[in-house]
Amino acid sequence: MSMSRKYVEVVVSRTKSVSDYVLDIITLMNQGFDEVKIKGLGREISKAVDVYNSLKSRMENGIELKDVQIGTDKERKRTSYILITVVRKY
Repeated sequence: MSMSRKYVEVVVSRTKSVSDYVLDIITLMNQGFDEVKIKGLGREISKAVDVYNSLKSRMENGIELKDVQIGTDKERKRTSYILITVVRKY
């Protein structure tokens, strides 16, 4: 009986490429995380969406979009964010 961990949040930044994030997320899912939250802040919102689209095309039916949240992070000088939640399908 395997016990899966709840979730992990991946914050997208300028330092890594989209493909690096996709590989990181696949690795996290293989390590037992069934839910991954992809977060993009400010100018990295579009990159977070690119990460999701690349992940979806790579894993096809292996993941499912659970939730998308947009808002303003008031702790970071009112920076806009997107939070994309994907879950692993079995």
